[in-house]
Amino acid sequence: MSDEEITLIIQGSPISPGMVEGIIHVHPNLLGPIDAPEDIGQYNVEEEFGRLDNATMRISDDLFTLATRVEKEIDSRLASVFGAHQLILDDSSLKEELRKEIVDNLVSASSAVKTVFLRWEKRFLLMESQIARDKGDDIRDISIRLSNALAGITVHPLEEIPHGSVLATSRLLPSDTVFLADRSTSAVLLEYGSTGSHAALFVREMGLPCISGLPNLMTKVPDGALALVDADTGTVTIRPQEKQKVIFRKKVDDKEHTYHLARVRALKPAVTKDDVTISVLANVGCSDDTEKAMLNGAEGVGLYRMERAYLVPVAESNFLMRPLGRRPRVAA
Repeated sequence: MSDEEITLIIQGSPISPGMVEGIIHVHPNLLGPIDAPEDIGQYNVEEEFGRLDNATMRISDDLFTLATRVEKEIDSRLASVFGAHQLILDDSSLKEELRKEIVDNLVSASSAVKTVFLRWEKRFLLMESQIARDKGDDIRDISIRLSNALAGITVHPLEEIPHGSVLATSRLLPSDTVFLADRSTSAVLLEYGSTGSHAALFVREMGLPCISGLPNLMTKVPDGALALVDADTGTVTIRPQEKQKVIFRKKVDDKEHTYHLARVRALKPAVTKDDVTISVLANVGCSDDTEKAMLNGAEGVGLYRMERAYLVPVAESNFLMRPLGRRPRVAA
């Protein structure tokens, strides 16, 4: 049996649950190359300052647009991730360190960004707290955005990923994750990534199955192979045999049936065993939240996130404020 026919089973850590199958797309270059420093002359320093300032302004506009999109399409709470990115970008000590790198070493703005941001990223990665280490992803995300702006790059590297594929890559950044929503990606496989990272929060909110902690993923996983991704258990089966496909699809059907029953039961009144009725209320921030709450049996709004009203049309805000009404009764 050739290597192309051998079934490979790898085990990682579940980041976002779900069970899907799809064709693997290996994408090794999401983080971009680290090039050698580009030297400049003393007379070019002010020009590089100007390039850095212009790129920073472009990134600020992009971050506002991205935050607004996340607010509208995914979750209002996750929009704050890109607000935090803006705060980092505006940090006075970071700006000063970038300028100092250009002046002291006579390098281009692009080289200064790569050097300084790598230095900042390492500081976070060396911290004891996992939460602090996860911030390294945010630093890397901003660094890539700024480097691309300086280079005039406007196409995202994930643009080439086929719809419905299983993305295999070393590491995923918050802005990469948001972009995946447009590509209808089936699942994500990662070498690195913690459950508390911003990328993990995004994939869970998007309902995108994701597994991390897959060692040597980029050299082990073949591009274009069929994969059965069980992100409930963290198991990936590559080039599965027919029997494995049958068993996997049966598990998917059983899970869907269980989920359907749970949805039906959720529409019934919430009553405890000792006959106490519990009022089920939902936290909402947009019309999609309201629709989901109604579908999942909520009787009303427990918390309405008012900041959402400032970013959407009045008509949608009016829809949010209307009573959810009684839950439909479903026969047992």
